[in-house]
Amino acid sequence: MQKLGARNIKAIIGPAIQQQSYEVSQEYYDDFYAEDKDNNRFFIPSSKPGHHLFNLPAYVKAKLEQAGIDKIELYEDDTYKKKKKYHSYRRHCHGKDEYKGNLLSGIVIV
Repeated sequence: MQKLGARNIKAIIGPAIQQQSYEVSQEYYDDFYAEDKDNNRFFIPSSKPGHHLFNLPAYVKAKLEQAGIDKIELYEDDTYKKKKKYHSYRRHCHGKDEYKGNLLSGIVIV
């Protein structure tokens, strides 16, 4: 978008799985750490040995900021926990509900 001349970019993140619901393996953590050691700030230890809790929305926000986007709106609804409101592939994988596969993303140039 910036290469096409966009100057007033706004990003909206979420709803998404939140950190307390997003447990990942040591290998997942290691991949992010290998990419950039500063990525460790998006992880906290899990109660499960060899696992971490990943802050996906904060990671996405940081990537947008690195790209020069300064107008970022972040929704903090946890799609994993709010079963009546959102579908969640991870919740489905944990055997907690049916997955409908609905997802919406959009990019608009005004």
